[in-house]
Amino acid sequence: MKTVLVLGSQKPTARLAIHELSGRDDVHLIELDDEQVDVTYEKTYLPFISDVNIIISFLGPLDVDIAFEGLFDAIRASEVTLTNFVMISTAGIDNEVTGTLQFPAGVSDVNEYLKQQRYAIKVVDEAEIPYTVIRPVTVVDQVAGPVKVYDEGEKMPTGFVSRETVARVAVQSAVEHQYVNQSIGLFQNKKDV
Repeated sequence: MKTVLVLGSQKPTARLAIHELSGRDDVHLIELDDEQVDVTYEKTYLPFISDVNIIISFLGPLDVDIAFEGLFDAIRASEVTLTNFVMISTAGIDNEVTGTLQFPAGVSDVNEYLKQQRYAIKVVDEAEIPYTVIRPVTVVDQVAGPVKVYDEGEKMPTGFVSRETVARVAVQSAVEHQYVNQSIGLFQNKKDV
């Protein structure tokens, strides 16, 4: 049995991942809603992580770097052994996107937002645990077409990807150990349909 902690559980994409995970017999779910608790403090996480094997983070879009400092302080303090950590970030953190990207609502300072995302990824990488960083282009409710996965550093177009696709890839990465120690870009379509 795998115990999966989903951070940012109230977000629409997280809800889709939780729905998919809840249908699995080999998963025990723990949800943490970052709108109900302050996720910047180590003590927030301690009651939740003692038996966790996998964490999927939908935190953000802003201040994810500060939240990860608290989270990884808690991971170190509790000496939990994670088998996987999945972070939903954004395309554009490595200037890999050709064209103008639409960033999440609430992001007014794109440069600061990208710095926060980069720092959070650095915190994950330095923890030396298996991880996957998922970098979707603009996330929308519906997009037609198959998903294209881009490796870190590979140029990718602006466009759209569905919430369902991001959730599915997050779950596959977490429980089936796909894309381990990779940062992947997700793209489905150039037009929102």
